[in-house]
Amino acid sequence: MPPDYSGQNLRGRSFRNQNLEGANFSYADIRSADFTGAKLISANFSHAKAGLQKRWAAFLVLVSWLIAGLAGLLSAFVGAIISLVFDSSNSSNQLSAWTALIAVIVVFVIIIRQGLNSAFAGAFAFAGAGALVLLSIYISWRSLKGDEKYAVIRKMAVAFAAFRGTSFRNSDLRNANFTGSTLKNTDFRKAILTRTCFHKTKKLDFARPGETYLQKAQVPGVLMTGQGQDKIFDRQDLRGVNFKGANLVDASFIAANLSEANLQDADLSRAKLVQRLGITRNSG
Repeated sequence: MPPDYSGQNLRGRSFRNQNLEGANFSYADIRSADFTGAKLISANFSHAKAGLQKRWAAFLVLVSWLIAGLAGLLSAFVGAIISLVFDSSNSSNQLSAWTALIAVIVVFVIIIRQGLNSAFAGAFAFAGAGALVLLSIYISWRSLKGDEKYAVIRKMAVAFAAFRGTSFRNSDLRNANFTGSTLKNTDFRKAILTRTCFHKTKKLDFARPGETYLQKAQVPGVLMTGQGQDKIFDRQDLRGVNFKGANLVDASFIAANLSEANLQDADLSRAKLVQRLGITRNSG
């Protein structure tokens, strides 16, 4: 008989490489638990709480402060350079400052060319450290909003925040049920997520997706809410995705790979399914 851990405090517990097929973890606290390599086929994680233990969250906050301190030093350095540039009393200092300032500007131009609003470039040249702060806030905001231009920054932030969070790395989660669970700071890298149910989960978009279908910008939202009307999934690899019962009216799946996907009871009215690959409409 599958083990029953429902409602238990499993914070920090290790289940590495264990066979837990059909196990019940509903309403359990699995923050910082390690399921790396575990066999979790049809396991029940409904309403479980995953993510970071408080001590690890505090540790990451401390590290963030240290990084912020280093960033502050960089801001002060840039401010000092600008001061030297406009100090006409020492021509040798001016030359050195101009050289350093040009180097800094080149770095930020590279960032700007990747998608930053050019207005921030002008602000940086004239406002120095203040513009650097605005720059950081703007990039953070856009990356957390899912702006593809800053996808790399978002991935780095999510990866950092998932350190010592609940790990499902390399685990087999086929047909597992996460309904209503909290999944912030959870690691799903290389996990098998075939027909895994994420309905009504919380913070799935802040989990570490690796190369799974969770990395697709619009997928987590549809999995959580069941609302995918007018969404475009053209040419995406959605093998094994569970859109059971989802509203997919007018959605487009042109040339998408939907092999082993679950679209049972999904509303596909007027959906574009041209050249689709391997849809499973009535799988469990």
